[in-house]
Amino acid sequence: MDEWNWVICPFICLIFHFFQASRSDIATAFAAGIHKIKDFQQDAAALQAIENQMWAEEHDTYEDRIQNLEADRALAKKAHLWLDEQNQENFMLNETIDRVRDWGLLFLVIIINIIHIEISIKNIEKV
Repeated sequence: MDEWNWVICPFICLIFHFFQASRSDIATAFAAGIHKIKDFQQDAAALQAIENQMWAEEHDTYEDRIQNLEADRALAKKAHLWLDEQNQENFMLNETIDRVRDWGLLFLVIIINIIHIEISIKNIEKV
């Protein structure tokens, strides 16, 4: 029986107190309890509304960041394509410049040879 005392004694005290309390005390306590429950429910609803607003704002912020990143990515892709085109054009221009340079050297050699031949012809005619 001693091992159940810690369980039974509080219940006995509660029952004794219950019988001693008047009905108005019980009704007052009950009304206060209901009022507390309603207050807790209102507080919980207000907290839930605040959290919902916070999450909605954070969601909107992330959506905006995603859109900005996608726009930046599209711009970077266009820039990359433009740079690839410019690189290809530069490569083709370098090849053209190299060909013109080679042809210029060839023409220079031909002109020098023509001048040399003309000088040789004049020297031969003098003789």
